[in-house]
Amino acid sequence: MIRLYDLRHTCASLLLLDGRHPKVVSERLGHASTAITMDLHSHVVETLQDDATNRLGKMLFRVDDDAQQGDQTAIKIKNRRPLRIRRKSGKPDGA
Repeated sequence: MIRLYDLRHTCASLLLLDGRHPKVVSERLGHASTAITMDLHSHVVETLQDDATNRLGKMLFRVDDDAQQGDQTAIKIKNRRPLRIRRKSGKPDGA
């Protein structure tokens, strides 16, 4: 038997997995704060953290798309130089 609560929980989890902002999900559920929403749906946060890490790696190091998702032992990097961060002097580090 599926309860109404189960449908609410599934809806919130799917919205969070789809990248919807926790504030939007919290308002849909009628929670007083996003903290309540995230406490109840913290299992989703683990996958969101992996996704955020992968996206950041792609932005900073241009990580190869076929690298294993969640593989923390090695990261494949395309044959490109990583982005360079400039110091206040305007010269790249190491220059």
